[in-house]
Amino acid sequence: MRLKLILAVFCVFIINNSSTFSQEINKWNILDETDLEFASAQSNIDYFDENNIVLFGYNSYTSSIGRKYNYKIFHFSNKFQNKKIIYNDTSNVFDRFNKIKLINTNKIFLIGFTSEYLGNYQGNQFKNYGLLIYSSDSGNSWNRLLLDSNSVLRDMVMLNEKKGAILQNSVSNIFNNTFATSDTILLTDDSWKSYKKVNLPDGVLNCQQILYPSENNLLVLSYDVSSKKSYIIHSTNNGISWENVRYFNEDLNIIKLKYFNNNVAYAIGSKRISTIANYRLPKILKSNDGGSNWSDITPNLNIIGVCDRFDFIDDTNFLVSCGKFYLRTNDCGNNWSKENLPFPLNNLSYSISDIIYPSINFALSTLSSKYILLNENKKILQSPKFFSLENYYQSINSIKITWNSIVGANKYHLKIVGISRDSNNVISNYNFDNPEIDTIINDTIYEASNLKYNYQNMAIVKAIADTIDSDWSNTLYFITIKNEMEIIPPKLIYPNNNQIISDSKIKLIWNNPSKSDFFNISIENFSDHYIFFQQKNIKDTSIEITDFNPFKYWRVSLQAAKESVSDFSDNYFFTDKILDVYQNNNDIKKNIDINIYPNPVTESCKIKFISSSFLSSLININNLLGTCVYSQEYQINEGENIIQLSIENYPPGIYFVEVISSHDIKRGMFIKQ
Repeated sequence: MRLKLILAVFCVFIINNSSTFSQEINKWNILDETDLEFASAQSNIDYFDENNIVLFGYNSYTSSIGRKYNYKIFHFSNKFQNKKIIYNDTSNVFDRFNKIKLINTNKIFLIGFTSEYLGNYQGNQFKNYGLLIYSSDSGNSWNRLLLDSNSVLRDMVMLNEKKGAILQNSVSNIFNNTFATSDTILLTDDSWKSYKKVNLPDGVLNCQQILYPSENNLLVLSYDVSSKKSYIIHSTNNGISWENVRYFNEDLNIIKLKYFNNNVAYAIGSKRISTIANYRLPKILKSNDGGSNWSDITPNLNIIGVCDRFDFIDDTNFLVSCGKFYLRTNDCGNNWSKENLPFPLNNLSYSISDIIYPSINFALSTLSSKYILLNENKKILQSPKFFSLENYYQSINSIKITWNSIVGANKYHLKIVGISRDSNNVISNYNFDNPEIDTIINDTIYEASNLKYNYQNMAIVKAIADTIDSDWSNTLYFITIKNEMEIIPPKLIYPNNNQIISDSKIKLIWNNPSKSDFFNISIENFSDHYIFFQQKNIKDTSIEITDFNPFKYWRVSLQAAKESVSDFSDNYFFTDKILDVYQNNNDIKKNIDINIYPNPVTESCKIKFISSSFLSSLININNLLGTCVYSQEYQINEGENIIQLSIENYPPGIYFVEVISSHDIKRGMFIKQ
């Protein structure tokens, strides 16, 4: 029987946040729960002021000829307290919206595309037309304008109430599978009563954003697939000619830009640090010279993910979304606060779709479906974070649950809720209003006892101060054994869950909580769905396996055997580009060894290694249980590198260090006394 733990693989993998953020943050509340979806690729909310806000969402369903959509547009006034449906189209079911713009209290524009069904052919069965929908009377009536065939309207910007620009992408269909040589810009000076086309230079395709910072000045953000670089092209004469192509560094994928003047600009996106999809670091950049040079102002997040939405009050105060949390700054990005989704949404698979930030005391956000969130600059404490348990399986007594301390908190509220192991493990099945344990303590450790056998359990905790609390934390999940004779499945210690490995030869290491005699292992190529390796009756708690293929996702299933056998525990990891660091034993020390001193260490240590080039690297520190306790990106210099790390707050034990770059992985180990 497999462990009934639902594992969701998101584009965001949380490592472990050791960043120093403010211990007081802004609280997000659920403002409205709808029946709509809000796609993350769409800019679905806009505002003229705090009392005039428009938002679109949709319901979708599958039909015999493809997916159909019913879009609705809401107008909100009185700081979102009054809501009115101003658009509800149930007939044009192949429309898709990409962006909404509220120009003033009357004028509303939407761009996207509509599709014509061509027949049941292999390949693309639809032909797309650029679509512009607009209202001049606050949504009481609407006009619908179809533009070029084989096109999609991607982005729109208005310089003022009359002048604006639309970015039009070229697409193909089953009868026309050749793309145009470039994307197109549409320009208007009469609020889209008429427009003219401007072709971008040959080869400029798949553009993402258009900017219209001042009269005659146009900028377009695009991505060069061959060089893996985002770039900006610039025109100073409304697109008659294009010049001054500005490339970002390699492996930077820029999603959004914002220019405040000819000098100050911001960009958000991600940096690719692995050839495996979605293994990226969030990035926030700032330029003081119009985009020729960019500085990295990203805070120390210690996460894998993408920054994909932002909004500005001015060039000092702005809000950025990164998957499941927000970043806020009021000093141009020198300092940040990290703000989470409210409980229980922080424990579900929702991600942030769009944000607006009209003022310091007012921000709104849509999630991937259903929810609209409100932030009114009301302070709460940062939520605590649980430390990992040694195993998912636990006895019913003496379970040591620990979490980090929060500055300003003088006590903590802990709840533990259980459901049968035969129940579906989703958070909605856990009744936190009627928990098995509900206690307030002064410490950051609690020993739980008298739980029920054969239960799935979730724990949540919040920090409490004299005048404010935190929100509830992310959940800690564990299972209580069926009885005292049950054998606990082993937990994979190395590789870590969702870790990326660049070696073809990997030594798998696991623990032995029940002092079992033998272990059974099965390794599945989860990308291609076949069993790669199986072995039974392994006496050791490790095994070395060769010939792992690159660019794959692997599932390691482990089972312990004694008088009987345990359930299987499933663990996952990736393989990236294989570096074959084991092929030449004489090169092992040169390629992968790190000198760590002093060792053993009490407060701080230095890691020393040689690099053959100047490049960015990710330094991870993992404990013996495989939990990542530190992760930070560093710029590594060619030649000798010495990096000092403070570890005085680490518990005593053995720790493993990895320096991961696109060229190799260097490893070392130290003992904390």
